[in-house]
Amino acid sequence: MGGHLVTYFMKWVESDLGGKGGKGWVAKHLHAFVGLASSALGMPKSVGALLSGEFKDTSALGGLNHLIDSNTLLGRAARAKLLQTWRSMYQMMPKGGDALWGNGIDSVDDFGENGTCHYMLTVFPNDAQNQKCRDGCSTPVPNFLTDGYSEMCERDEMMPNVTMSTFLDHFLTSQFANTAPILKQFSYGYSDTPEDNDDDPLKWYNALEFQLPNAPDMTIYSIYGIGKNTERGYAYQVLGRAEF
Repeated sequence: MGGHLVTYFMKWVESDLGGKGGKGWVAKHLHAFVGLASSALGMPKSVGALLSGEFKDTSALGGLNHLIDSNTLLGRAARAKLLQTWRSMYQMMPKGGDALWGNGIDSVDDFGENGTCHYMLTVFPNDAQNQKCRDGCSTPVPNFLTDGYSEMCERDEMMPNVTMSTFLDHFLTSQFANTAPILKQFSYGYSDTPEDNDDDPLKWYNALEFQLPNAPDMTIYSIYGIGKNTERGYAYQVLGRAEF
């Protein structure tokens, strides 16, 4: 998140809508920017956190995680509601939409048969939902999906796969209406003409929709670890409310 704030500041400080420093302020005053594992394109981790209140850090606890959920005031449902009020979670949502994170058919980070992820979420229905959907659908889907997902029943798929754009435009808001107003305060797409967004603060958090100020002598260092697995997409099993 720190990386987002720094690049936002670079646009804000020169803009007449912000700091009014004028063009050349960054070139004059900033020598270097060091990004420590900066997630310029967002992170899938925020998707799981907003949807279920869970991420790798909690799921790795295994049985202990279930014990925490059952015996504390901050179980998964409570965590999800809490995280849905944090604007930082929305700021860190993956940027670039389906063009970057997968359109259900392919994605830019496919690495062959053992490294393929064409979507952000896969949702497995539970037994009760399978029975409810069996008569009218060729493929079982969760009953909490909105009407916009009815075509998923008709497609020849083993399970409904949710792309990033579908998650943002329909999935999240259909389940949690309180997220809709906050989503409108951020932008998650990409632009072929980022210079057109110089005066649009909504786009300054998204590295794919704005261009950095002209500062040819400033150095940007990007420091990341290597050989460490990270979260890319999620598979969910639908539970009843009592189970959740």
